[in-house]
Amino acid sequence: MKLWSEVLNKISEKISKPSFDTWFKNTTMEVEEDTIKVYAANEFARDWLAHTYGELIPETVKEITGKTYTFKYYEAENKKVFSYTYPMNNNTYSNKDSFINELQERMEQLEARVRQLEERG
Repeated sequence: MKLWSEVLNKISEKISKPSFDTWFKNTTMEVEEDTIKVYAANEFARDWLAHTYGELIPETVKEITGKTYTFKYYEAENKKVFSYTYPMNNNTYSNKDSFINELQERMEQLEARVRQLEERG
């Protein structure tokens, strides 16, 4: 749990507060040898974390520990696994992926707007 707290602290410095509060709320992690299991609140949050932050989370863990882990994402309620591999091959995207990409673009626009409002004070 201490490692996950450190990871969350570092990630919260790198992304906007609304995004952090939305996607990292109710997340936990478990380390088993060379694998880290990330548990998200629900299926959508699990998929979003894996898709959007699937590179940032491992980079942050490596920054803290100096180790490279395999990451698996789970839905906390029923512990369904979701493995995500980078880089993705663009021709394998499904309709769900385009929906997630569209949501990501909207989130980025909202984050930019929030940053503008925060800068105005």
